[in-house]
Amino acid sequence: MNLRQFTAKLCEKCGTYMIQHPTIHGYIKCHSCGYMKMENPIITLENYITSNSLHPELLNDPGYTKEIQDNANRLLDKVNAFLHELNISQAKVNSGWRSPTINTSIPNAAKGSNHLKALAVDLGDANGELRKIVLSKLDIAKKYGIYFEDMRWTPTWLHCQIVVPGSGKRIYIPSTAPAIKSDAWSGTYDSKFN
Repeated sequence: MNLRQFTAKLCEKCGTYMIQHPTIHGYIKCHSCGYMKMENPIITLENYITSNSLHPELLNDPGYTKEIQDNANRLLDKVNAFLHELNISQAKVNSGWRSPTINTSIPNAAKGSNHLKALAVDLGDANGELRKIVLSKLDIAKKYGIYFEDMRWTPTWLHCQIVVPGSGKRIYIPSTAPAIKSDAWSGTYDSKFN
């Protein structure tokens, strides 16, 4: 092995070398302090905060605090691990973190949306393929603590959040408004995934 080709990754926490995680594919782990991170995230923090560069100004928004960044990192750790385990290599962020101004500009957005706290992400799913994969792998969603708005209300995107909804259901009805596409899926799943 040519040592010039080897690029060591240093731990962001303690500065020592990180190695491939022995049991979690795609993650690296610090051998000194134990810090872990995904080596090649599917969704980067910048793509999440700016909604794939739709709102680059949000990186300088005064509301983009350390708490928002910490929440976003926690969300992305779970969502990226979930997508990775589903063998999904690309995902488009339709809506990531929202400032209050952006949230009020979105039709039908909840006033207390988890997007405001960087605890939710909407992923593009125009053809419903992501929905089909997720519905067949709710055990993995449960493993990572990810909840979804009922896909009949979100037929062209997948809303993922790491906050347990009031109903406690893995897939919950987000609104009293009628579904956008009532035939997007049956609306039933095994309650063992709640």
